[in-house]
Amino acid sequence: LGNLSMTWPNDTAPAPGGMPLRVPTATSMTTSATTPASFAAADRSRARGRRKRAITLYAALLKQEPNDLAVHGRIAPLLAAEGLRDPAMASFRAAANGHTTAGFVDRGIAVLRQAAELFPEEEELWVEVANFHVQRGRRGDAVAVLISGGERLLKSRYRPIGAKLLRRALELEPWNVKATLLLAKALARE
Repeated sequence: LGNLSMTWPNDTAPAPGGMPLRVPTATSMTTSATTPASFAAADRSRARGRRKRAITLYAALLKQEPNDLAVHGRIAPLLAAEGLRDPAMASFRAAANGHTTAGFVDRGIAVLRQAAELFPEEEELWVEVANFHVQRGRRGDAVAVLISGGERLLKSRYRPIGAKLLRRALELEPWNVKATLLLAKALARE
């Protein structure tokens, strides 16, 4: 073979097998090392109850990578707890849509269910969770979600929305005793 001299770009060097090996530079190390450290710092702030600090750190991470599903999933409940409804719903939607398009429908359902628990008056969240369950072939889970949302809303000032959710549950499973009784009680009060 002879003595071959090769020149390598600044960021690569020959490996023992002769193939180029990427040598980390200062810029590549800071981005890859900073992101997990920032994520861990945000998680620590969230765990310690420092919501505003955690929101600031997560928002900085979202500026670097706006489609990060994990960050959207973590920042959304914090934004909801701070009373920032629209940004929270946007983050919940981004996380749920990202998970479902990536093929993780159950994760998307979990994110939407969390959003529905925090914003129970949002009828479309309950219906969307139920629709995902029906698409997955789990009618019973869809009915349970609709009954849970309807029952919760019947006890609040959102009684009409609760009645609509119970009606949808009865469309899926007309013989459901619990949904029938709850709806009958709600209609009797009106």
